[in-house]
Amino acid sequence: MGETCVVSVVPPDIDARRFFEEFVSRRVPAVVDGLLTDPEWRAHARWTDAYLAAAAGAQAVRVERRADDGGGAFGRGRTVRMRFGEFLRRAGAGDERLYLSAQPLPEGVDGPTELHAPPLRGRLSRDAPIRPRLLGRLVPQQLNMWMGSSAAPSSSGLHHDFHDNLYVLLRGRKRFALYPPHRAREMATVGQIERVHANGLVSYARVPTRADGLARVLLARRPRARSAPLTAGRAAALLDAAEAALCLLYTSDAADEEDS
Repeated sequence: MGETCVVSVVPPDIDARRFFEEFVSRRVPAVVDGLLTDPEWRAHARWTDAYLAAAAGAQAVRVERRADDGGGAFGRGRTVRMRFGEFLRRAGAGDERLYLSAQPLPEGVDGPTELHAPPLRGRLSRDAPIRPRLLGRLVPQQLNMWMGSSAAPSSSGLHHDFHDNLYVLLRGRKRFALYPPHRAREMATVGQIERVHANGLVSYARVPTRADGLARVLLARRPRARSAPLTAGRAAALLDAAEAALCLLYTSDAADEEDS
């Protein structure tokens, strides 16, 4: 497409405000050179297949399965349900047809009603910070695990997400090819593009979305109520309530694991 750019490389202890101002708010990609500095990330040194199976092997996951000949890129195959432990066993044995990607979560009018997707529930939820220091006051929308086995390079296909991503590589190698949103109409998209929002989010005619990724059809299901003016004090109170709910979700996940 005739455009190239240099992606900035930043240290893992970069200040959260600087990271937000230079990259997140400007919607500019960046590579973090090294594992993030939150102490919870140290647990990933023990993330062997055996540890993962013991911690979450009984959880049911949706796995993409390519054709038996192994051809084609991921993102086009059919999905099957299996226990995470079964996936680990088959992938560890060299089955290159299976790929664990983002998992579905229960949805409300404001998006997912849960944060951790399987197999990151219970014990594994404590092996990663809900909100890494790098993200400052940003609130996560969903935590997922991607995993597969491949002796030769494979592709997950060209796609885009409705939310910013923090991708943490724990094993293997990953190469990203990034294209600017304003070139979206020049690509062979699956679905007709309705508009490209100023923040770069692509909205499709079949399911139009707001700039924050919420499908506009969900707004019609939202109970109508008169909202109070959003003063600075009320905004701070709403933020405190959201953070409290996030902490409650984290502690309830931990309690569920202890009770199981």
